[in-house]
Amino acid sequence: MKTITVAIPVLNQMEIGKTSLFCFDQLTSPACKFLLIDNGSQQNYERFTKVCLSSKWRYVRNDTNTGLLKAIQQAYLLCETDILILTHNDVWIYSSYWDKIISNLFEDIYMLGGVGLFGSKGCGKDGMRLNTFGSLIDIEGHGRKMTMPWEPAVCFDGFFMAYSMEMLKSVKNKCRICGGIYAGKCDVCQGKQIYPGFDQRYYMHHIYDLDSSLTSIDTGYKNVVANIPCHHLSGLTANNDAYKEVGNDVHQRNGDLFRAKWTTKLGVSVNDDHTYTWGQ
Repeated sequence: MKTITVAIPVLNQMEIGKTSLFCFDQLTSPACKFLLIDNGSQQNYERFTKVCLSSKWRYVRNDTNTGLLKAIQQAYLLCETDILILTHNDVWIYSSYWDKIISNLFEDIYMLGGVGLFGSKGCGKDGMRLNTFGSLIDIEGHGRKMTMPWEPAVCFDGFFMAYSMEMLKSVKNKCRICGGIYAGKCDVCQGKQIYPGFDQRYYMHHIYDLDSSLTSIDTGYKNVVANIPCHHLSGLTANNDAYKEVGNDVHQRNGDLFRAKWTTKLGVSVNDDHTYTWGQ
């Protein structure tokens, strides 16, 4: 059985986070491990982890808000299992031992790089998802409700993404310091803080999920969406009036980076035989 670590970055919003985290704790197998990465919350997630959750959890605190991208890279560096799952503290999964379903997919599907619970069959030349589908219980208006146990996919939504650590370790990104290509240390500037995993040039959040999804299939792996009933509350930050202008700027900045990075390959789709067509 493939081993799993579930990483959940948090920043306050504990009134919602408590129920989500408790649900994760109760509905996963004893072998599943958790990383709760606290980005400087003013609320006591550490006490909640110790008192209310099982021994499956490891609490890691950053004194300040390092941002989502640094938090998920931190999870990558701390992960010692075969699979790393990245999710949010406003997600509920309604299936007992759902982690075993994810593990079995990685066992059964050759060269599986990533698994999501909501995704798309394509990514257009403009960087937009095409033909979205998934297992959200309230999917109406967002895409097609899937009926098969799993389906081939191109991109995932960042609220839930499971990746093979073997795949992540093979990734070569551009250095956010000098622009050189790196795997471990930058080949140009030899920066000691540069690692494989997730592209750290993306700012705060947005678009990084499309990037990591495409990275999986670009390195020769496959992506699928699993039919596991779930709910994502979403929009707590993005719909805050004080954040909207900043959020639009972040989305534009990251979108520009994404389109520039994948410019010759965008227009990617998955075929019935689980091969991928690029640049069309």
